[in-house]
Order: sequence, then structure tokens, then C-alpha cells
Amino acid sequence: MLFVPTVNTGKQLQHGLRSVGLELPFFHSRLGTANDREMLLARFTGRGAPPANVVICTNAFGMGLDLPDVRLVVHLQHPASVEDYLQEFGRAGRDGRPAVAVMFTGVKDEGLLRFMAEKTGELANTDPATKKETLDAKYGAIDEMRRVATARDACFRNAILRYFGEVPSPHRRSLAVRIVDWLFSRSITIRRTPLCCDRCDQVGVHNVTEWAAQVFAQAR
Repeated sequence: MLFVPTVNTGKQLQHGLRSVGLELPFFHSRLGTANDREMLLARFTGRGAPPANVVICTNAFGMGLDLPDVRLVVHLQHPASVEDYLQEFGRAGRDGRPAVAVMFTGVKDEGLLRFMAEKTGELANTDPATKKETLDAKYGAIDEMRRVATARDACFRNAILRYFGEVPSPHRRSLAVRIVDWLFSRSITIRRTPLCCDRCDQVGVHNVTEWAAQVFAQAR
């Protein structure tokens, strides 16, 4: 799943990939009719033909999608909040097997997100004070997401956990904790992996392909 912030950005990405021989469908809220959108969703989930193993999409595509074997989620820029990012990259690896989440960041990300927030606020049918309060909250969420996304001196995974008030678990759990989990946990068992995030795994442009290959190999 290749997440884009706007329809125009998605169309630009679709055109750019087409120019190098990759023809990918693009799902967004203004795509054709409701039946057209449902047909594309059916192709991605394996219920329709021809299959669509990769799809460009806005956040409208992720709503309510619970496909177990999504292996890769890519964000062309960071989303407007940590909550949005959690919902979107959380589409990957729901079968408990390793998956990869890739997020690109750039200096223009925050400006576009603030512009979108302002446009949404202008259309809201509320009083000026409420509009300002809502817009300030959106600005704060954008700033926090940027801070988490661009930090280079801390574990990205732990930063997300701390944002939601969770305490990062130790890499090696005690035997007692593992026994309790085995006896009482009803959640999907997630296979342990030594891989974490760019900083922890020392991933860079020179070895990102090799790193992703390790994750996909573990998912088999």
C-alpha cells in the first residue's frame, strides 16, 4: 500500500511510475463510482480479477480494511498525526508475520499538512473560537508527528509507544512473562524478529534493499 497525502500527489506518483513501466491503480474517495471503488478493493483483497498486489491510495483506502497478509506499507510523506500513522502502517503484518513500513520525509511535508488543515477548518460550520481551537490541535498533532518521524537520535518504534503512554518492552522477556503470555494471551502470536527501525538497525540508502529482503524472508 503506497499512501499519498492528496489526490493530486497520488496522480503525480501514478504518472511517474507509469513512465517507468509500472501501471498501478490509485484508490481515493473521488474514484469513479462506489462500485468502481469496491471492484478495486476486491482486486486488492484477492476477491476480484485481475489481482492488484500493489495500490496507490489516500487514507480513505485503509478505513475498515483488515487484510492479514499486507507485507509493505509506504508513506510518501509523514501523515498529519501519530494516530493516523498508526492506523495506516498498522495495515501491514496482521497475520503476525514480519512486514515493512517505509516513510519518506521532506521539508515540505509540514507545510502541505498545515495547508490541508486550514482548508478543512475553513469549511467547518463552527464558530471562530472553535475553529481556532481545532486548528491549533491539528497543528500540534502535525508538529508531534514531524518530531517523531524526523528524530535521528532515538528508536522510532519506542517513540511511538511512548506517545501512546506505553512502556517499551525489553528485548529479552523473562521466562515468567513468556509463560503467562503463552497461558493467557488470546492475541495473534507475533514472530520475534531482530529488526526494529532505521536507527536501531543502522539502515541507510546503501542497504535498505538488503534490510527489506531480510524482513520478507522471515515472513515466508
